[in-house]
Amino acid sequence: MQFRGFCSKLMAGFQPVRLLHSSVGKMDKKIHIEHTMDNFRSNDILLARVSKIKDISPTVRTLTLTVDKEKNTSSFRAGQWVDFFIPGVEQVGGFSMWNSPTSFSRTGELELAVKSSTWPPAAWVHNQASQGDKVSVRFGGDFYYPTPDISGPHSLLLIAGGVGINPLLSIWFQARDLCAENASIKPIKTRCSRNFTPPNHIKCLSVKLKIHLYI
Repeated sequence: MQFRGFCSKLMAGFQPVRLLHSSVGKMDKKIHIEHTMDNFRSNDILLARVSKIKDISPTVRTLTLTVDKEKNTSSFRAGQWVDFFIPGVEQVGGFSMWNSPTSFSRTGELELAVKSSTWPPAAWVHNQASQGDKVSVRFGGDFYYPTPDISGPHSLLLIAGGVGINPLLSIWFQARDLCAENASIKPIKTRCSRNFTPPNHIKCLSVKLKIHLYI
């Protein structure tokens, strides 16, 4: 199916579309702090504990970080990232959450999915991180949903060009949570288009979220 024809059928009958795009692009991970120095950052640095570790593919590991809800007053917006401070590792990591802010406010848990790399923060996640380890995080980022100018019925068209699936999953989950909280909002439908066979961790997450993949 031609891409233009596919889009026409997909968007037929939808409410006006809100296009979210990120200027982050595929950055050199070695300079996360420098690359994002002009982005919003929270004033709070939160202490967190690695509560769960799971390999969901040969190259992707998920971390669940638990923050003390009683002491924490900060949150994030869907699509944002964290500065990731690891004791003993000089470089500061930068990872996007894939769970929603609503989920975080309810459980105090941040969900990260990190691809294997020689970059020190990612290497620590894959080779050294253990359940119970203490780390620190700080929320940041100018790409998020919903933005202040969004009001009334709308559709979302999410396009990632190098930012990975994590921030889009966070946005998808937050949109789902907002639907669940407001009975007047219509259920959301999700489609994911890719021009190559997705890696195993994308297939895994797609099955979990019931996202339809167009190959």
